[in-house]
Amino acid sequence: MTDDIADILRAARKKRGLTQKQAAALAGLTQPQLSMIENGVRSVSAKTARELCRIYQMDADVFNNIFSLDEGNLASLAVACLKTLAEKSGEDRIIQSTEIYVALTAYIYIRELYLANPYNTDKIFKLDAQDIKRIKTAIFSEPQKTAAKLNASNTAKAKNIEPTDEQAPEFLNMIRLCETAAKKYIADLLKIYETENK
Repeated sequence: MTDDIADILRAARKKRGLTQKQAAALAGLTQPQLSMIENGVRSVSAKTARELCRIYQMDADVFNNIFSLDEGNLASLAVACLKTLAEKSGEDRIIQSTEIYVALTAYIYIRELYLANPYNTDKIFKLDAQDIKRIKTAIFSEPQKTAAKLNASNTAKAKNIEPTDEQAPEFLNMIRLCETAAKKYIADLLKIYETENK
């Protein structure tokens, strides 16, 4: 079990106003067992995790998303969180911009992976190198442009786009996992750079 999942379970318990002893008793655990789970020392079975989520009144979808992250579902969760924030803005152009951004980012990644195989050709792709360059530039600048649209929008300013209490654990977990992945990615890039410059 990741520390992020342990943090989510601990936060959900506290939100319900339960002590470890109370929550453990309801889940058929001892207080020390629950403490070890919440501190990431002891792994939790899906059955126990599901029971804790039931006791903490966590949404079933949140449970499924949280615990499927260990199976490599970070991309799906990230897209779902991004879509939720865009929809909460109430701005059609921001929703559309977000959908296009996700689609183009996936397209570029798929194209690069496909063309990395020396047996594949680019004949299935219709966009030329100049188009791809423009898309890559747009992908890099789109988050700032969308944020500027959001800041300029009177409709969006009037709305709270914070995740709901039910979405917050899922959203925070996704942020933590993305940041962990980013740190690992940066560390890997530094290792490559150091190797290449020896």
